[in-house]
Amino acid sequence: MKNLTLLLLAILPSFLFAQDKKDRKLGLTVNVNSIGSYAGDGLGNIHYDNYKTLDGGDAKFRNYSLGGNATHFVSEEIGLRLKVAYTKWDITEYRDTRDIQSSNPLYTRIDNVSFNSSDLSFALGGFYRYKIKKIALIGGLDLDYIVHNKGVYTDIISQADPNPSLSYIIKNTITLPKGNSYGIGGFIGLDFFPVDYLSIGLEFSSALLKTKVGNVVSSNSIVISGHSQPQDDSYHDSIDRFQFNQISSSLNISFWF
Repeated sequence: MKNLTLLLLAILPSFLFAQDKKDRKLGLTVNVNSIGSYAGDGLGNIHYDNYKTLDGGDAKFRNYSLGGNATHFVSEEIGLRLKVAYTKWDITEYRDTRDIQSSNPLYTRIDNVSFNSSDLSFALGGFYRYKIKKIALIGGLDLDYIVHNKGVYTDIISQADPNPSLSYIIKNTITLPKGNSYGIGGFIGLDFFPVDYLSIGLEFSSALLKTKVGNVVSSNSIVISGHSQPQDDSYHDSIDRFQFNQISSSLNISFWF
Protein backbone atom coordinates (compact mmCIF):
# COMPACT_ATOMS: atom_id res chain seq x y z
CA MET A 1 0.00 0.00 0.00
CA LYS A 2 2.84 2.37 0.87
CA ASN A 3 4.54 1.67 -2.46
CA LEU A 4 1.28 2.30 -4.33
CA THR A 5 0.83 5.63 -2.55
CA LEU A 6 4.36 6.72 -3.44
CA LEU A 7 3.77 5.70 -7.05
CA LEU A 8 0.56 7.75 -7.25
CA LEU A 9 2.30 10.78 -5.75
CA ALA A 10 5.09 10.43 -8.28
CA ILE A 11 2.83 10.26 -11.35
CA LEU A 12 0.20 12.80 -10.21
CA PRO A 13 2.11 15.91 -11.39
CA SER A 14 2.71 14.29 -14.77
CA PHE A 15 -0.98 13.48 -15.06
CA LEU A 16 -2.05 17.01 -14.17
CA PHE A 17 0.27 18.66 -16.69
CA ALA A 18 0.22 16.00 -19.41
CA GLN A 19 -2.67 17.54 -21.35
CA ASP A 20 -1.95 19.17 -24.68
CA LYS A 21 -0.94 22.82 -24.41
CA LYS A 22 -3.83 23.90 -26.67
CA ASP A 23 -6.22 22.76 -23.93
CA ARG A 24 -4.61 24.95 -21.28
CA LYS A 25 -7.33 27.57 -20.99
CA LEU A 26 -7.04 28.47 -17.32
CA GLY A 27 -4.21 30.37 -15.71
CA LEU A 28 -3.33 31.50 -12.18
CA THR A 29 -0.69 34.18 -11.79
CA VAL A 30 1.20 35.71 -8.89
CA ASN A 31 2.86 39.05 -9.51
CA VAL A 32 5.18 41.56 -7.90
CA ASN A 33 4.31 45.09 -9.00
CA SER A 34 6.14 48.39 -9.05
CA ILE A 35 4.97 51.10 -6.64
CA GLY A 36 3.18 54.00 -8.28
CA SER A 37 2.33 57.46 -7.00
CA TYR A 38 0.31 57.90 -3.83
CA ALA A 39 -3.15 59.13 -4.88
CA GLY A 40 -3.51 61.54 -1.95
CA ASP A 41 -0.24 63.39 -2.56
CA GLY A 42 -0.63 66.97 -1.32
CA LEU A 43 -3.55 66.41 1.04
CA GLY A 44 -2.85 67.75 4.51
CA ASN A 45 0.19 69.52 3.01
CA ILE A 46 1.96 66.14 2.92
CA HIS A 47 3.95 65.72 -0.25
CA TYR A 48 5.01 62.25 -1.16
CA ASP A 49 7.45 61.23 -3.90
CA ASN A 50 8.14 57.52 -3.98
CA TYR A 51 11.70 56.51 -3.06
CA LYS A 52 12.82 60.14 -2.84
CA THR A 53 11.38 62.37 -0.13
CA LEU A 54 8.71 62.63 2.50
CA ASP A 55 8.03 66.11 3.90
CA GLY A 56 11.36 67.44 2.66
CA GLY A 57 13.84 64.85 3.94
CA ASP A 58 15.38 61.53 3.08
CA ALA A 59 13.12 58.64 4.02
CA LYS A 60 13.22 54.85 4.36
CA PHE A 61 10.65 53.02 2.27
CA ARG A 62 9.21 49.60 3.08
CA ASN A 63 6.59 49.72 0.34
CA TYR A 64 5.40 46.73 -1.64
CA SER A 65 2.74 45.70 -4.13
CA LEU A 66 1.66 42.09 -4.58
CA GLY A 67 -1.16 40.66 -6.64
CA GLY A 68 -2.66 37.80 -8.58
CA ASN A 69 -4.45 37.13 -11.85
CA ALA A 70 -7.10 34.63 -12.87
CA THR A 71 -7.11 34.06 -16.64
CA HIS A 72 -9.44 32.20 -19.02
CA PHE A 73 -8.85 31.77 -22.76
CA VAL A 74 -12.02 31.88 -24.83
CA SER A 75 -9.98 30.92 -27.89
CA GLU A 76 -6.36 30.06 -28.59
CA GLU A 77 -5.43 33.76 -28.84
CA ILE A 78 -8.13 35.69 -26.94
CA GLY A 79 -8.25 35.70 -23.16
CA LEU A 80 -10.10 37.31 -20.26
CA ARG A 81 -8.55 38.07 -16.90
CA LEU A 82 -9.16 39.54 -13.47
CA LYS A 83 -6.21 41.10 -11.67
CA VAL A 84 -6.28 41.99 -7.97
CA ALA A 85 -3.39 43.80 -6.27
CA TYR A 86 -2.62 45.11 -2.79
CA THR A 87 -0.21 48.02 -2.41
CA LYS A 88 1.20 49.08 0.95
CA TRP A 89 3.01 52.32 1.78
CA ASP A 90 5.17 52.17 4.92
CA ILE A 91 7.57 55.11 5.21
CA THR A 92 9.71 56.25 8.14
CA GLU A 93 12.02 59.21 8.55
CA TYR A 94 14.22 60.32 11.45
CA ARG A 95 15.39 63.93 11.58
CA ASP A 96 17.73 65.21 14.29
CA THR A 97 18.49 68.96 14.22
CA ARG A 98 20.22 69.23 17.61
CA ASP A 99 23.65 69.61 16.03
CA ILE A 100 22.51 71.55 12.95
CA GLN A 101 20.52 74.14 14.91
CA SER A 102 22.36 74.02 18.25
CA SER A 103 22.56 77.83 18.40
CA ASN A 104 18.77 78.17 18.13
CA PRO A 105 17.00 76.21 20.90
CA LEU A 106 13.59 76.69 19.30
CA TYR A 107 14.61 74.36 16.47
CA THR A 108 16.75 71.83 18.33
CA ARG A 109 14.40 68.91 18.08
CA ILE A 110 14.01 65.33 16.90
CA ASP A 111 11.25 64.36 14.47
CA ASN A 112 10.36 60.68 14.22
CA VAL A 113 8.07 60.61 11.18
CA SER A 114 6.04 57.78 9.70
CA PHE A 115 3.40 57.45 7.00
CA ASN A 116 1.15 54.45 6.30
CA SER A 117 -1.54 53.81 3.73
CA SER A 118 -2.70 51.12 1.31
CA ASP A 119 -4.56 50.55 -1.96
CA LEU A 120 -6.66 47.63 -3.17
CA SER A 121 -7.05 47.52 -6.95
CA PHE A 122 -9.15 45.46 -9.38
CA ALA A 123 -8.72 45.23 -13.15
CA LEU A 124 -11.07 43.25 -15.40
CA GLY A 125 -10.13 43.03 -19.06
CA GLY A 126 -9.37 41.15 -22.21
CA PHE A 127 -6.22 40.61 -24.24
CA TYR A 128 -4.74 39.07 -27.37
CA ARG A 129 -1.80 36.66 -27.19
CA TYR A 130 0.55 35.89 -30.07
CA LYS A 131 2.67 32.87 -29.24
CA ILE A 132 5.67 31.49 -31.10
CA LYS A 133 7.05 28.33 -29.53
CA LYS A 134 8.17 29.37 -26.02
CA ILE A 135 7.65 33.13 -26.39
CA ALA A 136 4.31 34.95 -26.21
CA LEU A 137 3.44 38.62 -26.73
CA ILE A 138 0.30 39.95 -25.06
CA GLY A 139 -1.60 43.21 -25.23
CA GLY A 140 -5.00 44.26 -23.97
CA LEU A 141 -7.36 46.67 -22.23
CA ASP A 142 -9.01 46.55 -18.83
CA LEU A 143 -11.42 48.41 -16.59
CA ASP A 144 -9.72 49.60 -13.40
CA TYR A 145 -11.11 50.31 -9.96
CA ILE A 146 -8.89 51.24 -7.00
CA VAL A 147 -9.84 51.70 -3.35
CA HIS A 148 -7.55 54.19 -1.62
CA ASN A 149 -7.60 53.53 2.12
CA LYS A 150 -6.99 56.29 4.63
CA GLY A 151 -3.47 57.59 5.09
CA VAL A 152 -1.96 58.32 8.51
CA TYR A 153 0.98 60.69 8.93
CA THR A 154 2.59 60.69 12.40
CA ASP A 155 5.34 62.92 13.73
CA ILE A 156 6.66 62.35 17.27
CA ILE A 157 8.49 65.56 18.16
CA SER A 158 11.06 65.69 20.95
CA GLN A 159 11.73 69.38 21.66
CA ALA A 160 14.95 70.21 23.53
CA ASP A 161 15.34 73.42 25.47
CA PRO A 162 18.02 74.75 27.88
CA ASN A 163 15.22 75.14 30.39
CA PRO A 164 13.95 71.60 31.14
CA SER A 165 10.53 72.93 32.02
CA LEU A 166 10.12 74.06 28.41
CA SER A 167 11.09 70.72 26.88
CA TYR A 168 8.36 68.39 25.70
CA ILE A 169 7.46 65.39 23.57
CA ILE A 170 4.31 65.51 21.47
CA LYS A 171 2.71 63.26 18.89
CA ASN A 172 1.14 64.95 15.87
CA THR A 173 -1.15 62.88 13.67
CA ILE A 174 -2.74 63.85 10.35
CA THR A 175 -5.36 61.48 8.96
CA LEU A 176 -6.13 61.63 5.24
CA PRO A 177 -9.56 60.35 4.15
CA LYS A 178 -10.37 57.44 1.89
CA GLY A 179 -11.04 57.67 -1.82
CA ASN A 180 -11.22 55.78 -5.08
CA SER A 181 -10.11 55.82 -8.70
CA TYR A 182 -11.70 54.27 -11.77
CA GLY A 183 -11.03 54.29 -15.48
CA ILE A 184 -9.68 52.35 -18.43
CA GLY A 185 -6.16 51.05 -18.86
CA GLY A 186 -3.94 49.23 -21.30
CA PHE A 187 -1.13 46.73 -20.90
CA ILE A 188 1.51 44.93 -22.95
CA GLY A 189 3.78 42.11 -21.93
CA LEU A 190 6.14 39.31 -22.82
CA ASP A 191 5.93 35.74 -21.48
CA PHE A 192 8.49 32.96 -21.62
CA PHE A 193 7.36 29.31 -21.30
CA PRO A 194 10.16 27.06 -20.01
CA VAL A 195 7.52 24.31 -19.93
CA ASP A 196 3.94 24.17 -21.19
CA TYR A 197 2.35 24.68 -17.78
CA LEU A 198 4.60 27.50 -16.50
CA SER A 199 5.38 30.98 -17.79
CA ILE A 200 7.49 33.86 -16.50
CA GLY A 201 6.65 37.30 -17.81
CA LEU A 202 7.16 41.03 -17.61
CA GLU A 203 4.27 43.44 -18.14
CA PHE A 204 3.87 47.21 -18.47
CA SER A 205 0.62 49.09 -17.97
CA SER A 206 -0.95 52.51 -17.55
CA ALA A 207 -4.48 53.87 -17.21
CA LEU A 208 -6.57 57.01 -17.52
CA LEU A 209 -8.20 57.36 -14.12
CA LYS A 210 -10.78 59.57 -12.45
CA THR A 211 -9.47 60.02 -8.91
CA LYS A 212 -11.46 61.33 -5.96
CA VAL A 213 -9.74 61.43 -2.58
CA GLY A 214 -10.54 63.57 0.41
CA ASN A 215 -13.24 65.58 2.09
CA VAL A 216 -12.23 66.14 5.69
CA VAL A 217 -8.59 66.02 6.80
CA SER A 218 -8.21 65.72 10.58
CA SER A 219 -5.19 66.50 12.73
CA ASN A 220 -4.54 66.16 16.42
CA SER A 221 -1.70 66.65 18.84
CA ILE A 222 -1.17 64.58 21.99
CA VAL A 223 1.27 65.59 24.74
CA ILE A 224 3.39 62.63 25.77
CA SER A 225 5.51 64.50 28.29
CA GLY A 226 6.45 68.07 29.24
CA HIS A 227 4.49 71.27 28.75
CA SER A 228 2.63 71.88 25.49
CA GLN A 229 -0.91 72.49 24.39
CA PRO A 230 -2.77 69.59 22.70
CA GLN A 231 -4.55 70.61 19.52
CA ASP A 232 -7.31 69.14 17.39
CA ASP A 233 -8.35 70.45 14.01
CA SER A 234 -10.17 69.39 10.86
CA TYR A 235 -10.61 71.06 7.48
CA HIS A 236 -11.82 70.30 3.98
CA ASP A 237 -9.21 69.23 1.44
CA SER A 238 -9.76 67.00 -1.57
CA ILE A 239 -8.43 65.79 -4.91
CA ASP A 240 -10.78 65.36 -7.87
CA ARG A 241 -9.07 64.93 -11.24
CA PHE A 242 -8.55 62.92 -14.41
CA GLN A 243 -4.99 61.81 -15.03
CA PHE A 244 -2.84 59.11 -16.58
CA ASN A 245 -1.13 57.19 -13.82
CA GLN A 246 2.55 56.33 -14.00
CA ILE A 247 3.61 53.47 -16.24
CA SER A 248 3.88 50.50 -13.89
CA SER A 249 5.62 47.18 -14.31
CA SER A 250 4.80 43.71 -13.09
CA LEU A 251 6.84 40.51 -12.82
CA ASN A 252 4.49 37.57 -13.35
CA ILE A 253 4.75 33.85 -12.66
CA SER A 254 1.83 31.91 -14.14
CA PHE A 255 0.63 28.32 -13.92
CA TRP A 256 -1.55 26.98 -16.74
CA PHE A 257 -4.12 24.20 -16.55
